[in-house]
Amino acid sequence: MQNASYLIVILSTLLGFVAIGIYPLCLELGVEATYPIDESIGTGLIVVNGQIQGAIFVPVMSALGRSLDGKAKMLQKCEVEGATEALDMTNSGIFLAAVGTIWTAIFVMGFRARYNRVEVEQKLEEKQRSPQMVQL
Repeated sequence: MQNASYLIVILSTLLGFVAIGIYPLCLELGVEATYPIDESIGTGLIVVNGQIQGAIFVPVMSALGRSLDGKAKMLQKCEVEGATEALDMTNSGIFLAAVGTIWTAIFVMGFRARYNRVEVEQKLEEKQRSPQMVQL
C-alpha cells in the first residue's frame, strides 16, 4: 500500500485510545491481586515487567526484519544515506501478534485471583453495619 499514512494514523490513534483505557485497569487489577502488599510495589513490578519485555522484544523484532524487495525499496521513505537499512517488519508484526494472542489466552483462561482488598473492605463494612451490643 503506497499511501497508507492515513490508515497508520487512524490505527495508531485507535490503539492509543484502547491502551490508555486499559492501562489503569491493569494496574488496579495488579493492586487487587497483590493485596496486602503496598500498591507501589505491585504497580512497580508491572512497569518493570513491561520494560524487561521491551528490552527483549526490540532486538528480537529487529532480527526478524527482512530486507525490502526491489519495488518496496524504491517506494520506502525511511532510509537516508549513512543510516541503517529500512526493513520489512511483516514477520515482526506477526510474531508480536502471536505472542500477544498467546499471553492473552493464558491470562484469560488461567488468571483466577481473589480480590483480597475488596473482600477486606466488605468485611469492614459488615462489621460497621452490625448492631453493637450495649452492656448495662
